[in-house]
Amino acid sequence: MKARAMKDKAGRQLGNRAQKTRQRFLDATAKLLAERSILEISVTEIAREVDTASSLFYHYFKVSRMRRANWRASHRRKCRI
Repeated sequence: MKARAMKDKAGRQLGNRAQKTRQRFLDATAKLLAERSILEISVTEIAREVDTASSLFYHYFKVSRMRRANWRASHRRKCRI
């Protein structure tokens, strides 16, 4: 079975270096999630783990800051009920 090519958020195929960087983001995220809830983790913290700028995270992943903020607010309301 052939490995699926990694792509950036625009759908472009990633080169070897970019694939390694994206994988580092995924590994750092998994590490942080093993320690804390997703609500306690920021993109900035993930980027620090990878030793890069947080803006690079948004290059590799479709993440809407507004969507994440809305999800957090919704989750907090549910927890208070």
